[in-house]
Formats: sequence, structure tokens, C-alpha cells
Amino acid sequence: MVQQSYSQSKGAGLLQRAAYAWRLGLMYLERISGSADFSGLQADIDFYRAAYLRETGKDFGQARMLELGFGQRPFRLILLQSLGHEVRGIDLDRPLYRIDPTTIASLFRSNGSFRAIKSLFRALVFDRIEYRALADYLSRHYGKKLRFDPTALVTGDLSRPEPWRSAGATFDFIYSEDVFEHIPRHLLPNVVSLMARSMSDRSLAVITPMIFTGISGGHDIDWYPHRVDVEDVSRTPAWGHLTGEAVPGDTHLNRLTRKEFRDLFMTEFDIVQEEETRPDLGRQHLTAERRQALQAFDEQELFSNTVRFVLRKKRTAV
Repeated sequence: MVQQSYSQSKGAGLLQRAAYAWRLGLMYLERISGSADFSGLQADIDFYRAAYLRETGKDFGQARMLELGFGQRPFRLILLQSLGHEVRGIDLDRPLYRIDPTTIASLFRSNGSFRAIKSLFRALVFDRIEYRALADYLSRHYGKKLRFDPTALVTGDLSRPEPWRSAGATFDFIYSEDVFEHIPRHLLPNVVSLMARSMSDRSLAVITPMIFTGISGGHDIDWYPHRVDVEDVSRTPAWGHLTGEAVPGDTHLNRLTRKEFRDLFMTEFDIVQEEETRPDLGRQHLTAERRQALQAFDEQELFSNTVRFVLRKKRTAV
């Protein structure tokens, strides 16, 4: 993922970053305290398969795939690999998939101290539990063992050509979930251009960013999608990140609107489908008072949140 570290976020002091990391940790604990749920990942893959067949007429199982921004826990990529798909990935940070002195030293060099410590803590406390749960899911639902080839993961900046060359293929299908909102806006045209160049003729991409203008777009933990319907009078006002009443979460956000993403993708692709994955999220919080405060934004922007763009490479793209 191309994003700034917490230490690079403007106005983010050490105390603020620590508090944010602590709250994220509590959220992880809440998630793993119950049974692991991989239905969301499975729903994504089912959507990919249906869209690819519909738009290309080809077998999804034969597609060469690339994930942009696989993150520290590349579960979606691992699930696809375990089901027999040919898939690679590119991310700015090196994931921690094994713990030994060499890997830890490399992690500090490539990710920086703050992110390296956070990754180590997450790996030791949370990741092993979730990897075991993913293995159980594969066994129960598919009768397959977890398969993970770490050589398929490329570390590098998506806006530069080197990691794309290291990925080493022309791809039929590219996907990305909750990543493009973190890429600095001046680098996005490079990323979209490199994506088009790495795709075969008439291939397909599914890119799903979190739109800044949505109620969850500020990445405030109190307004994460799974918390929007929770009654909590102590949290900041809804859409407060748009009105200056709240500070966005401690991570780099490029603040692109849905329209700006649409215009960006149209430079290289035809948009064959565009849909909200959580339609009307937060509708109950758009009171007359909040609507007045948010009059600069239309309702399509306010209820965007995560928007799935299905992109077909233009014949004229280089």
C-alpha cells in the first residue's frame, strides 16, 4: 500500500499515534474474541468471478491476477492462492509472515520503527489466531489446505515502475480493496497508468476505495462502517471530518471524492460498473441540522463510503 507512516501524518504526535494504535488494538481484540468471519473475503471473490466472466467471457480460474496493496495480513491473496489461482501482489510495506532475526531486521529497515513495532505486536498477538482460522475455513468449506507462496509478494511503491516489473507478468485481472484512498493524489495518475500498461487487452480491474466524503471516509475509529449504527453520544459529529469538527484518523488520506476517483479511472479505463458496497450507510445520522452543515456535498458523495469500480481497459490505453 502506498501510504505515509504514522510518523509522517501531519499533526500526529506520538501520544495521538499511540492512542490511535491502542484503539485499533482493542478493535482487533473485539474481532478475534468471536468466531472469525471470512464471508466478506468470499463475497469479494464471488463478485470478481462473476464480473470477470460477464465482461470477458473467460474462465476466472485461468486469469493471471494482481492485488494492489495486500497489507500486513494478505488473507484475500492467500485465499485465492489456496483455491489454485495464479495471483501476485504489490505493497509498500513488507508483511511479517515469519518471525526470525533476519526478517525482523529487514522489517525495521523497510517499514520504519513505528510500523515495524506495530506489525510485530499484531503478528504475535492477533495474526497467528487469524491464520489458523483461515486454515480452518479452507478445510471446512473447500477441503483444501492453506497455501501461501511469499515469493508472490512484491514490496515497492505502486507509483514507480520497478515493483510492477518485479511482479513479472501481464495481468488479466487486477483488484484492490481499501487502498487507493491512501495513495498521495499526485501519484495516482502514475499508478493508474502503470496499472493499464500491466494489463492484457480487454482485461478487467476491480478497484474499491473508501471515499473521503462518506461517513466512514475520515477513518475515525468511532465511525468505522461496523460502528456507524452503534449508539454513542460521546463520539464526534457524523461527517465531522468534512466540517472541521473532527480530525481524520491517524493515517494518510488523499481526500479524493467519488467524482475525482471516477475522473481518474476514466483516463485509462471504461467504467463498466460503479456501485456502493454499503448503500445509505449512516442515513439515520443525516438530520436536518447535519444536512445544513454539509450543504457543500451532494448525497451521492455523503453516502458513497466504499465504492466498487469495475474497470475495463480501453483499447487505446498504452
